[in-house]
Amino acid sequence: PESCTNLDPSTLDTSNPAALATLLPCTGWDQTCQSNVMAAGASCIQEIQAIMQWLNTSGLMTAAESATGLSAANATSDPDAIANQTASEGAGISPDVAKAAVTAYLPQLKDALGTCCGGGI
Repeated sequence: PESCTNLDPSTLDTSNPAALATLLPCTGWDQTCQSNVMAAGASCIQEIQAIMQWLNTSGLMTAAESATGLSAANATSDPDAIANQTASEGAGISPDVAKAAVTAYLPQLKDALGTCCGGGI
């Protein structure tokens, strides 16, 4: 769609999960899939907000940007280069390394969720 042509993710209000809905038409997903994502978002808004807040304050996003050189600010500059860089960075991560990273961050994420979904993931 035309709205995706000059999309600048750095201008999205990440404190408002509804803002992410503006990205759905840009995914290439069909309308049924987009509707399902919206429905899930509507029923999980507290969890989404808690996770987004945690991502913004945990240092995880900064670490990912530092490791890859990719950020919301440069995400639209060259989509092909970004896809290639993401694939290149991801190729160097083994399942054991990914599991260790997820395991290391789970306690922090559970704390961030607080009472949302019973503090469970």
